[in-house]
Parts: sequence; structure tokens; C-alpha cells
Amino acid sequence: MANNCLLIIVYFGVFNEVLKKSLDTLTDNNVDVFLFTDKPVLLEEKENLWNHQISRSELESLTLKTLNISQEFNDYYKLCDFKIFYYSILKQYIQKQYDYIGFCDLDVVFGNLDYFLNKPITEKANVVGSRGHLMLFETQYYKKITSDLLKLNSIKRLLESNENYALDEFEFLHIYLEKEKSKKNIIWNQDISLKAVDLNYFTENYICVNRKLVLTSYLKKNLNIEVIFENSQTEYIPYIHFQKRKINDKFFKENETVKITKQSKIKNFKRFISISIQRIKTKLTTEPIIKKKLLSKLFRNEIENSL
Repeated sequence: MANNCLLIIVYFGVFNEVLKKSLDTLTDNNVDVFLFTDKPVLLEEKENLWNHQISRSELESLTLKTLNISQEFNDYYKLCDFKIFYYSILKQYIQKQYDYIGFCDLDVVFGNLDYFLNKPITEKANVVGSRGHLMLFETQYYKKITSDLLKLNSIKRLLESNENYALDEFEFLHIYLEKEKSKKNIIWNQDISLKAVDLNYFTENYICVNRKLVLTSYLKKNLNIEVIFENSQTEYIPYIHFQKRKINDKFFKENETVKITKQSKIKNFKRFISISIQRIKTKLTTEPIIKKKLLSKLFRNEIENSL
């Protein structure tokens, strides 16, 4: 049972039917979800779901007011760098108090999160998960993290830049959490991320990045997701992260096996070349790889010397 947890999602753009289906699989669990969108969205009414419409200018104003950071959000992808600060920025709209607060993505089919969250929450983990597609933080520890991060020049530079640096993952937040873990300051339970299926989007085949196995089918039934890999290995998992892949209604079917056809080496190679070219363009524009490495190095130095 995921007791008293809040996940915050900020989405600007057209909130299509696939996103709604992903949201449904999330809110079928015992977690509260607060969705902020820049356009009105017609959603199924649920006791654990709230939706608030917020304009880009309102978000910019709140970000400046709460974080003392000027950001125009001209590229909505930049929102990813602010995930860890969503609650700080938007808490005036949130009436309830929570034991855990966090964020998640919606290119995901969620399974039985209640089951996979029960152990870390029972053990009073300070941090749950290790990927930007789903993380939760014990509320008091969340306040410490955000306070510490905002003291660092590297983070201020990152947040004020128009480019996306994936603050919520390996090159930044993980460095901070690993440092805290090494000092025995936190309990960091990463199981929900490690047990998920995180798909490699460079190949036509649905290769699970964190297992190096090809996904061949899965069945979603009574919240649970059972996956089958190419070697006939089966597992119950918390969620499937499709990561930039096109998904449609078939991936959300209940009580019916979703089969995934294995593709030829030629198709896999063509997709690899196409996605690689796209990623190179992205790295040179919205995700500048050299700047990211340099800023991450500065961040690591500040973590070592300042905190």
C-alpha cells in the first residue's frame, strides 16, 4: 500500500488520449496525483486526481518567486530540469500534507505501484526510485535536497539556462544522492526503478535497458503487469517505460496479452541510425553534451566542497 504519497506532473501541450490512459494506470493505484496543464483537460473524475490549469507566464512568475530563478520555458522540454522543484513551486495549490512527494512521466504503463512502494515506505526510505520517470522523496528530506541544491552555483546556472541537462538523473541528482548515501545520511531504495522495464528506444526490438533482455509480451491484469522476455523469463514489474516510443491503445489493454513482434536486424539497424541522428541534433541544441559534462564536473566539486 502506497500510503500518503503525492506525484506531481506538469505537462504543457496537447494532452492526448494516450497520456490519459497512462494517467489512468497511475491513478488506479493508491497514490495522489496533481496534474498541472496549460490547456483545459477533460479527465475521468477520481478521488486521488486533481488537475489545475496554469499558464506559462504563471509558472515563470512562481519559479522566480519561490526559487529566485528566471526561466521563460520557451522549450517545454526544459520542464524536466525542474521536476525536483515542482512541489516547492506549486505547493500553494496543494492542500493536503503528504509523507512522500515526487514526480513521474506519462510515457509509461503503470502496474501495481502499491505493491512495489509498500516495502520502501514501510522501511521509511528517504528516497524511492532512481529514474526521472518515477521518484518519491520523504517530505522532510525533500526540503533538505531542494535547499541544498539551490545553494549551488552550478544548479542556478543549470536552471537559468534554456537547455535541458536532465537534472533529475545521473549527472546531477544521482551524484548528490550517492554522496548522501556514502555518508549514511539516507536510505535510498532504488528497487522500483531497477525492477521496472525501461525500454531502449534506439532499436525496433523492445530491449529492456536495465536487463539487456528483449521484451516479447506482457499481460496487465488487476493492476499487475506480468512480462515475458525472449528467454522465456517472466516477472511481475511496477511499470513499463516506453521512452520516446510511439504508443497506442493496444499497450493499455487489460486482461489481454500484448504481443511484441521481434524485428529483423535490418529494421533495427535503420532505427538505430535514424534515432542516433536525432539524438546528435538534440545533444547539439537542447542537450549540449560538452556543457553538460563541464557543469556536472562543477556540480560534483561543489557537492564535495560545500555540502
